[in-house]
Amino acid sequence: MDNNNFKPKSIGGVSFNEQPVQATQPSYQNQSNYGQGGNNSSGGKNKWGILCAVLGVIVAILLIVLVVVIIKKNDSSDDEDKKEKTTTEERTEEDTEEDTEDTEDTEEPTTEEPQPGSTYTYVAPTELSGDWEDFQISINDVCYQFPFPYYVLEQNGWTVSGAPTDIASGETEAVFATSDVGGNDFMFYVTNPQTTLQPIENCFVTSLYIDSDCSGDVVKLAEDIVFGEAVKQDFLNTFGAPDWAFEDGDMEYVSYYTDDWNGTLDLEMDENELCYLIRIENLAMPEGVTVEMDISTEAPDINASYVAPDGPSTELTDNIITIDGYNYKLPCPVSEFTKNGWEIETMTDEYITSNSSIVSALEKDGEKFFCTIINYTDDTIYTHNGMVTLVDVYDGYSDEVDIIFPGDIEVGDNASEFEALYSGYEFYECDKDDEYEDLYYSVTVPLSESGNEAIFIWVDCDYATGEILEYMYEYYNY
Repeated sequence: MDNNNFKPKSIGGVSFNEQPVQATQPSYQNQSNYGQGGNNSSGGKNKWGILCAVLGVIVAILLIVLVVVIIKKNDSSDDEDKKEKTTTEERTEEDTEEDTEDTEDTEEPTTEEPQPGSTYTYVAPTELSGDWEDFQISINDVCYQFPFPYYVLEQNGWTVSGAPTDIASGETEAVFATSDVGGNDFMFYVTNPQTTLQPIENCFVTSLYIDSDCSGDVVKLAEDIVFGEAVKQDFLNTFGAPDWAFEDGDMEYVSYYTDDWNGTLDLEMDENELCYLIRIENLAMPEGVTVEMDISTEAPDINASYVAPDGPSTELTDNIITIDGYNYKLPCPVSEFTKNGWEIETMTDEYITSNSSIVSALEKDGEKFFCTIINYTDDTIYTHNGMVTLVDVYDGYSDEVDIIFPGDIEVGDNASEFEALYSGYEFYECDKDDEYEDLYYSVTVPLSESGNEAIFIWVDCDYATGEILEYMYEYYNY
């Protein structure tokens, strides 16, 4: 493991001199002074004297040599001892380093790895708090706190089936997980809080749905609330009065919810007030989870595929609407409207989550028509990069601008014109209520054989005159 926190700051710590110690060699200088005489008598004495002197010098030299040999031997022995001592110390240091490295290899952090893409680390509760707003549950003595990372399911032995590989931005997907104890299937819901498509491993389990089919496993919401045994009064004693309750025959529905509606606890009771269904959900991300708001400013690829019509509508099913002299074919990028002077209503949300839509309005010079703007991608996008799929025109909101629908029909025309155009279609309806004096028309026109692409039109008319007061034209596919 390459972790500098577990490595020593330095290796060894002691500096060794690896040069061998040198023995000191004595230096000798032999200086002989011989006297010089001219007579023999004195020469004999001198020769004997000289012989004795020579012998004395030889003995002295032998003694000196012996001393030098002994000194060299002692010095050599000292050198060997010092070298051996140095080698031993070096080996001891190396052994210490190896032991340190072995310790580094075996040390492992005790905390779980953070959730990918964030600094958050999930720590499961060890016991239930008894406060429903902690969103805790115990299944077979293992505690969970919602939301928790998706990977915790597999870590705790659940066998997951039917799970998608990826989850689109802001979406929640249901997955089934089989308990390794009771063998029952539990329905968990997994949410992607990020603004881009994410692998499911990066997402969070935000909700759980359990019913009587899960009775083979021990499920608790608190120590005194055991699923399959707890009755209504047990919940009231532990969690207090519910925020909402409704009785329908022998059944009773009870709900607790947070002020922001991100967290709920829904319960269903039978005629004996026994709880047979629980749904617990918490969509609020825990502290430490980083939700990236890096929304692309680029328009989605689908926008580039839009081809503006050459002229006004010529067929009932061509989806072309003429607004203030400009032609638009639904679905149509918002940018096609804004380049012609229309602006998105200021109260509109700034962005749209994946595969979803918002209701808005487009305004210009005091005129307004309502619309639906959809995001066809798996990422969150800015609203101005969405596609308009519905145009809804009311009498009194856009009187000064011409908005003409296929069939050359518009608000202010008579309903008889609409009836003449669409009454032959299979899904045409006319709803006339004489009691309340309401008159409505609607029609669905399939655009494909599979039926997954169609036009839906809804018309509100004046009951007495048949004048069209509202005309809503929508393109949809699913």
